[in-house]
Amino acid sequence: MRIRLWDRMLGSMNSSQELMMTPKNVAVLIAQPDRFRESLQILLTSISRIDEVFPVESLTEAFSLAADITPCVVILDSQAAKHDLPAALKRIGDTWQGASRIALVEDHDEHQKAAAQGADLVLLKGFNAATFIHGIEGMLNNH
Repeated sequence: MRIRLWDRMLGSMNSSQELMMTPKNVAVLIAQPDRFRESLQILLTSISRIDEVFPVESLTEAFSLAADITPCVVILDSQAAKHDLPAALKRIGDTWQGASRIALVEDHDEHQKAAAQGADLVLLKGFNAATFIHGIEGMLNNH
């Protein structure tokens, strides 16, 4: 896991050195490991203001990172929410207060549920890359 490797790299540095080296803008990408997630990860790494991307395949795995990272943006593929998108978005908001939440949804019903739960950006799958990138860049400007 990246965090453990990061901890080993820091070794015995004092906390002020760790703060200087800690990535400033972190994104958590919650999606099943497939080409869609790989494409999203490539798009996220193309955004110069995102320093690190943590791709995970489940909410459980994402929340296990909560003690170690504070993302500025969390991207949730609705399929990873396992039929409870509103609850997943609420928990993300409760866990990482201040992080922008992006929901990637399958249909208009999921779109309405995500918007009602306060997702900062809701995109129907099939969105174009420019919409995704510009949406995140806008959030980073306001972060």
